[in-house]
Amino acid sequence: METEPHGFNQDLVAARGTITQRIKRLLEVPGVAETGSLASAEPPASVAAAFGAGLVGGLERCGRFFGRRFLTDLDPNQRAMCRLALSALLAPPSGLQHALAFGPPEQVAPLLATMAKLVHASMEHLGKGQTESGATSACDLLSLAKEMSLALAKLWADPRIAAGGCGEGPATARPQLWRLLTILLRRWLPAVVRVLVAAEACPECVSSAQGCAGWAAVVLASCADPRQLEPLRAADAAACTAAGAVSRPEAAAAAMYGGGVATAATDDWRRWIRSAGSPVQLLGMLLRRLRLVEWTDGDVRSLQDCILAAAMVDPETLRSEVALVALSHLPQEPSEHARGIFADIALTALQQLCACTDAAVASAAASQLAARSSGRALARWPALLLTPGEGEGEEGAGLPLACGNPRCTNLAGTSDADLAAEGGGRKRCGGRGSVWFCSAACQGAVQWSAGWCGGGAGAGAGRRGGA
Repeated sequence: METEPHGFNQDLVAARGTITQRIKRLLEVPGVAETGSLASAEPPASVAAAFGAGLVGGLERCGRFFGRRFLTDLDPNQRAMCRLALSALLAPPSGLQHALAFGPPEQVAPLLATMAKLVHASMEHLGKGQTESGATSACDLLSLAKEMSLALAKLWADPRIAAGGCGEGPATARPQLWRLLTILLRRWLPAVVRVLVAAEACPECVSSAQGCAGWAAVVLASCADPRQLEPLRAADAAACTAAGAVSRPEAAAAAMYGGGVATAATDDWRRWIRSAGSPVQLLGMLLRRLRLVEWTDGDVRSLQDCILAAAMVDPETLRSEVALVALSHLPQEPSEHARGIFADIALTALQQLCACTDAAVASAAASQLAARSSGRALARWPALLLTPGEGEGEEGAGLPLACGNPRCTNLAGTSDADLAAEGGGRKRCGGRGSVWFCSAACQGAVQWSAGWCGGGAGAGAGRRGGA
């Protein structure tokens, strides 16, 4: 492939199969679509064989190798192979779920980071106005972002993942699922939001954004002050009692809802959002394009939860996004079409809500979330996910270090895990502890004073002892 890709592909064509067709078949893993496997402690035999043979690490190496050349000199066959390799775990109905639950965590985490880096690199390449060939390659890679967003949507719609949010299901058998799910959200969500917001004129991108609204609501709920979530937790406990559910022991309930340690986790998520980009941007894009796509009941619930979570956590940013909805795009008279009616109601209600004070907006949003089963469920997620300061490189987590710059594009080496061994350094922050960066450039790209550091002696020490 490296020496003569065109001739290699021509030989396969003569045998009635292009390289992309062959690679697609080779990457199929039997058993990855089994619905009951996530609830067990062990994966299906074929899935275990694939992961044990190094499939995940091989896919990442392929992506990084081609990714370094993707924007310059790859021919169409190599670009197609790169996309197939990177999306191999996204195409099957439960491929991503199985990778999170059963894949080697020290390989899955770097693969997730590499895919996000390729998307960020493509966005930066397009922003520089490169050659037509380079732009075509970048657009090919940006289509990977669409596949990532669809995978996030399937993950959100998977009832087995929702069961884990209730303290049941695969979380009990496979705790690594939640560690890797946290990394998935931290790495993928900013990359996907960046692409979808930039390409919001495309109806397909709007459809992809619909499936990410639920995860955006989860991240926003993780940023909520613990006191804001109290009405949701109380309503959730009352609903469980009314339904005759077995009451959780007090200790289990404290663990589920975060207990007294939730404030530090909230601050950590807020700092991460300032650096990575707020998911409220995705919400603003959906509001501006309400009429372009069909809305299922599930899509509407996710959008409503995302709106209410944004109103509870960050009413100022929500107000700014609502103000950007161009009035000229709305009809002068109410629409008779279902999509138009929904858009009219949603935007009118939002404009009325945003006319209130921040405190009133946040209080009203919390009350509305407490009245909704999907809204009450948001209070359970913060205790399940690791904070942005945990997981990668932490003792006992089993995960390699990852760069603290959410928009890192460093594709050196054969794996993202190799970067920590090659150098870089840590910077200490009074608010977040210790953060590792792969390079001085990534360290300089993060706005410490505004986005991360809480000030104090720790902040000063970080400025003296950085990478």
